[in-house]
Parts: sequence; structure tokens; C-alpha cells
Amino acid sequence: MTDSIKVEHERVALNEYLEKTLPHIDRACRYLVYALNQLPGITTISSCSGHGSRQFYIEFILDTAEALRNLFELIDDDGYVNTELPWSFTIEPAAVPHDYSLRVNMYIDGGSWGESCADELADAIMTQEG
Repeated sequence: MTDSIKVEHERVALNEYLEKTLPHIDRACRYLVYALNQLPGITTISSCSGHGSRQFYIEFILDTAEALRNLFELIDDDGYVNTELPWSFTIEPAAVPHDYSLRVNMYIDGGSWGESCADELADAIMTQEG
């Protein structure tokens, strides 16, 4: 089996797993929600794919500054991760779960472009060394 076929089989298996375990999350958001939750110190709390006409967003809680640094290392200074559109962030203190937590809303304008940009960021998270 070639590497590209193996990767495609792994992606299909992961998508089937995510569909079963995260059915309440928009399909276009599932992979990025899953990937973000693999990063230590990040817990996703809401998401929306934008349904092709609004902002695509993922909202999460950061428990450590290192978690934010790890995420930002994947995104360049202008908000890009090898994508046509930049990610934007709003960061504010979170009421839960700890006084020092940060609530982050990560979003991208672009309607249907959001899914491909989300998948690229999720790929970057899942393949980072660490």
C-alpha cells in the first residue's frame, strides 16, 4: 500500500470515528475540534461551520500559556496556516474552569472556505512534533 493510500484510509477511518463520537458537532468542524482537544491545555466549548455563509469558528478554553504558544507556533504572524484566508482570534479571561484560564474564539471569514482552512490547521496540529 502506498503512503498516499494509507493516509487516505487513515483519514476515512478517522472521519467515521468522529462522525460516531461527535455527531452533535458540524461535520466541517469535527476534525479541528478533535485536533484542538489533543493539545494539552485546550478544551473546546463550542463551534459552528458557518454553513457556507457565516464565520467558521471554534471557541475553547486555554488552561496554560504554553497551550496558546503551541497553537500560535502553527500560525504565522498574519494568521495563516498555508491557507488563502487568515485565522483571527479574540482572547479574554474565562470564568471557568480556573481564574487563570483564557477563553479564545478562533474564527475565519470565508463561508465554505472555512472547512478546508480548518482541515489544514487540524492537519498541522495532528502532525506537529512534540
